[in-house]
Amino acid sequence: MVAIHKYPLDIVSQQGIDVSGYMGCLSVKEVRKELVFYIMVDTDPTLQTRTMQVKIVGTGNNASETKDYRFVGSVAMKDSIRVWHVFIKEPE
Repeated sequence: MVAIHKYPLDIVSQQGIDVSGYMGCLSVKEVRKELVFYIMVDTDPTLQTRTMQVKIVGTGNNASETKDYRFVGSVAMKDSIRVWHVFIKEPE
């Protein structure tokens, strides 16, 4: 079965997300004051779990380490003046 799963993100410069059956990244949004990632997955339990690398950069900050990453989206958090720009390196 194919499903869409929600993964919360910490607002840190880099992190890994373990994803089983990764099929693709859909979007990044703010949900109830939390930054979340929506990812399409194949829920077949025999599929391997892989780690997707995520980089988050605030507007005006150094983004030079994102050149090998794919841009996913920007999120303006409702209770903050910051806008976060999210980049991923998809699992192989």
